[in-house]
Formats: sequence, structure tokens, C-alpha cells
Amino acid sequence: MNYETGFQLGVMDARLKKMRKQRDEYKKQRYELIGVIAKLRDCNKELEKKASAWDRYCKSVEKDLINKFGNDDERVKFGMELNNKIFMEDDTNE
Repeated sequence: MNYETGFQLGVMDARLKKMRKQRDEYKKQRYELIGVIAKLRDCNKELEKKASAWDRYCKSVEKDLINKFGNDDERVKFGMELNNKIFMEDDTNE
């Protein structure tokens, strides 16, 4: 093997080492992102449960208001607006 061939092999080795290092860094980032995605999915499931519970609660309140005041009464609309405002105030205080 002559000098030029040895030099080229050295350069190729250095490039290969650099590429392997980049590959390992990308793999590490990939695994970290997979972990973050899993956490986000869990949070999303929890938020969906809370949103569903809130929807059921709102429907229950609206049904109670309609039963008490009638379907076309303005108090039903006002009661639902008040209900949402109270919820939003509680949400911003956390």
C-alpha cells in the first residue's frame, strides 16, 4: 500500500467515524422524541377524558336549566354562559 492509498483510507476512516457518531446522535434524539411523543399521548388521553367529562357536565346543567325554565327561556342561555365563565375563571386561577 502506498502513501496515497493509506492517506485516502485514513480520510475514509475519519469520515466513517464522523458518520457513525452522527448516526448515534440521531438515534439518541429519535429515542428521546419517542419518549416525548408517548408522554404527549398520555397527556392527550387525560385531556380527552376531562373534556368529555366537561361536555357531559355542561349537557347536564343545560338539561336542568331547560327543565326548570323551559327551552326558549333566556335564563337557560344566561345560565350556560355563567357556567362557562365560572369554569374559565377557575381554569385561569390554577
